[in-house]
Amino acid sequence: MQKVGNVTFRIVDSNLDMGFLWKDGTLYLTLNNVMLTDGNIWYEIPIKNLERIDREGGAVSFEVESMTLTVKGKNAERLMALRYLLLPLIEGTSSDDDLTESIIKLMLLGIREESIMASLLKRDVEDVRASVSYAENNGLIRNGEVTEKGKKMLPPDERALLEEADMQEVME
Repeated sequence: MQKVGNVTFRIVDSNLDMGFLWKDGTLYLTLNNVMLTDGNIWYEIPIKNLERIDREGGAVSFEVESMTLTVKGKNAERLMALRYLLLPLIEGTSSDDDLTESIIKLMLLGIREESIMASLLKRDVEDVRASVSYAENNGLIRNGEVTEKGKKMLPPDERALLEEADMQEVME
């Protein structure tokens, strides 16, 4: 389980026409789920059941069937980075062209274990190892960390969000 950050969240069920008040909690990413806790109750959203992930100002909303989970936090950039990571997962497996880019995003979010990356990206561990090796041989990753060259291969808008997320984490 990888902690994404401290957040405030709200769950709305459109079938029941009800929603919870905003709650303070913590957002986590596991191999198969997005998980939240308010310290007392755990909420689990299977990644395979995610239908949409939208951006609403500094918040991110996850839609599953009739429910919408809206999450906001001090580190909105980290939430946007998570959104960019999860979008390809709900749309299908990543192509070989963007596998290295997806691995770099995962590493910037603190996920470095190849088996976890393989599961999140719906790829074989061997594919992930080959892509990590390629990234290391081309100076995109060094000693398990993404280099400046690696960050520069990301699209400018994503790179800016991820860099801001890194700076926020350093400041906390």
